[in-house]
Amino acid sequence: MSTISASTTTTTAYKVAADTTGTLVLQTGATPTTAVTIDGSQNVGVGVTPSAWYSTNVKALQLSSYAGVSGNTSSGYATLSNNAYATGPNDATQWAYTTTGNPSSLFQLTGQGARWMTAASGTAGNAITFTQAMTLDASSRLLVGLTSSLNANGAVQAGGFSDTRVVIDGSSTQGIYFTKSGADNGTYRVDASGNYNWFVKGAATANMTLDVSGNLLINQTAASLGNSKSSYFVPGALVISHSTANTTGDNFAAFGYNGSAIGSISQNGTTGVLYNLTSDYRLKNNQETLMGAKDFIMALKPKKWQWWDGSGEGVGFIAHEFMEVAKYSGHGEKDAVETVEIKDEDGNVTGTEERPVYQSIQPSSSEVMANLVAHIQNLETRLAALENK
Repeated sequence: MSTISASTTTTTAYKVAADTTGTLVLQTGATPTTAVTIDGSQNVGVGVTPSAWYSTNVKALQLSSYAGVSGNTSSGYATLSNNAYATGPNDATQWAYTTTGNPSSLFQLTGQGARWMTAASGTAGNAITFTQAMTLDASSRLLVGLTSSLNANGAVQAGGFSDTRVVIDGSSTQGIYFTKSGADNGTYRVDASGNYNWFVKGAATANMTLDVSGNLLINQTAASLGNSKSSYFVPGALVISHSTANTTGDNFAAFGYNGSAIGSISQNGTTGVLYNLTSDYRLKNNQETLMGAKDFIMALKPKKWQWWDGSGEGVGFIAHEFMEVAKYSGHGEKDAVETVEIKDEDGNVTGTEERPVYQSIQPSSSEVMANLVAHIQNLETRLAALENK
């Protein structure tokens, strides 16, 4: 080995040394220590001897045992690596651990954007199996957990969580959406107008939409009656549509208890609906002819009144009086009240007050109708008997 030495003060010195293998060493300090090493492949180590970087077309600057900057002069990539050095010409698959621990790397490829790579902890000198964790592609799309874009306009797209995708779409019609294993396997999207859309697998249009007006649309895209099986909720109303393929019988609404149907609202031809109560004979024991219908009807007290809010005249029944006769045709108790909390604008409870719990009735119930029909039948029988005298 030949050396060249010099000293500018009594406490500082540097030495340049070269050996027969072509390694060049720069040492500094009062007691000289190696500061820079350039090996025979022109790889540079600062404060460390360069690892065994691939010698053909790869040039590297290694800072300590971890940080490294390298490039491949033939394939056009540059890397910023941590605890990793290249062992072959391939940009991502031929790497080894510099020291025991977790490695990572940022690859920048000509015409292909950038790739962020991670891997599990490993032993110094062993081969690394990198995973492409994040990609900035040539079209300026940021892909998280993906290696290729799901959408041509996606500005940010993400994978992971059992192959779920998250996409921020740069087009004028999309927005932000979440999709499972690609756009054909179910998607949730916030479009450019601010509407929230849900797609089931394979659907070309949204199966459900919550629009910017607060309307919830099911199987349609606008709050209007259409020729399809669909429904929508607008503030204060539920609207359900059937297609022209349905002529009668299909339910618009169904009600159940303990796993059994107890009522429904169904389509009646093409111009009406039926309000159905479960009334099968198999549910009814000890069937008998209804008696006392006259007394039932005569005990009812039809009235008229003025509504308290000034909205006009009402005609019908008073709930508690009606339920004294038709006890199966109403709900609630006379003069019932409930205690409710009073809160200020910050949500703090400032007191309580009692409010009425109003009774409700159904004058068209089966109970009322059965007594009404029975009474009419009795009258018809009596009338026929008088006419025959």
